[in-house]
Order: sequence, then structure tokens, then C-alpha cells
Amino acid sequence: MANEVEPQLATRLEAAPYICGSMFTAADCVVAHSVMWARGYGMCRQDIFKRYLSLVSKRPAFLSAMADAREFSLEIPAGKPLTELFTG
Repeated sequence: MANEVEPQLATRLEAAPYICGSMFTAADCVVAHSVMWARGYGMCRQDIFKRYLSLVSKRPAFLSAMADAREFSLEIPAGKPLTELFTG
């Protein structure tokens, strides 16, 4: 991602405030989530990504989409069919 997608995404965000231009869309919920994930792995550290996340994180739709994010658990519920197959 760092050598392929990240520069293209940065260029896109330098041209417009949101992924699809001047309007916030569902694509921004997906991309912003991906940028947050990437930042956790040391990618998307440029100021353009900080600005984008700041802008998107103030949108009611984004807040609604991420409302239950803190409830996410890395634990697989016991007794689920894929428990034995999941390797994390």
C-alpha cells in the first residue's frame, strides 16, 4: 500500500476534500477506516491524511458508521463453526 495506493490516495485528497470530490459519500467511511487502519501500521502519516481524517471524523454519517467500533472484540465467540479454522 505504501508504494502503490498511498501516493495515489494522497494525490486524490490534495485535489478534493473527499474521495468523490466536494461531497462526503459512503466511500469516505470506507477509505477513512482504511486510512485509520493503515496509520496503525505506520502508513498514511502525511499531513494530508491527518487533515482528511479530521474532516471526515466530524461527519455525522462517519460517526454513526463507527459508533460501535470500540465494542469490537478480537475474540472469536466460542462454539462458532469457524472457530477452529480462524487463524487470526
